[in-house]
Amino acid sequence: MNKLEEVLETPPKGLASIAALYQWGTNYDHGNNPFVLFLDLIGWSNENVGSAIYVGNMEQGAMEADLIALALMAYANAPYDAHDYCSKIVYAED
Repeated sequence: MNKLEEVLETPPKGLASIAALYQWGTNYDHGNNPFVLFLDLIGWSNENVGSAIYVGNMEQGAMEADLIALALMAYANAPYDAHDYCSKIVYAED
């Protein structure tokens, strides 16, 4: 098991929806990935990259909208933990 798989399989309590959104997003190119849109929405991109990183249009399908909504609820309940978990996911990709 690689580092990314380990991070995704063991999300912190209440943050499994973020892992699910990341996994769904692997079906997309990086720039229009719904997980990348989520990173922009919560401010992670600006804090860690210095700018927004999503380049697609804001339209999402029903499944993507649902997954983003669930991830945003997890973020609303634990913003600092969600930011930390997103960092773990992104940096485990390398």
